[in-house]
Amino acid sequence: MLLLLFGSAADPRAAAALGWMQKQADLFDDVNACFFGVTVDPQDGAQGRIIPRLPGIRYFTDYDRNLSILLGALSHAEPSRYIPQWLVRDRQLRMVGRYRLEETDRALASL
Repeated sequence: MLLLLFGSAADPRAAAALGWMQKQADLFDDVNACFFGVTVDPQDGAQGRIIPRLPGIRYFTDYDRNLSILLGALSHAEPSRYIPQWLVRDRQLRMVGRYRLEETDRALASL
């Protein structure tokens, strides 16, 4: 499982990461791999910046930011500082790797 905690697809870096993921969409078939994106921006869905594609590509809308806090992209101490990142989990949902947004190739290799 590849997760992208991106905060808002309006962020150019997040948009680039999502664009990369869309180019790799055939990898995400729900048999060998799946992708989940996490947004805290209600405008991402409203403006069509995120579009699920089944099988394999889904998004969590984390408007209360609890998931982002739980997964380490936000902290209670700095709730306005979102730290975009890739997370890779195995079939048992164990953490395999955590990568900065710029480490897309490393995240994919880990997947």
